[in-house]
Amino acid sequence: MKSDMMMVFLNKNAGKKQTIVVIVFSTELAYYFNVLSITYKQHSIIAMNIIDYMQTLDKTEDE
Repeated sequence: MKSDMMMVFLNKNAGKKQTIVVIVFSTELAYYFNVLSITYKQHSIIAMNIIDYMQTLDKTEDE
């Protein structure tokens, strides 16, 4: 893996405020991103470690 991050865009409501989830491959990167609490234009950006992200996906599928 050359890049240590990838971006996932969640476009639920076009035109409204959206949350952009940045998937990072280390806990440190996720921490720094979340400390910055980035707001890009109308979108808020949160960072999630790839492992946490996969666990979240598993939980959603169970419900």
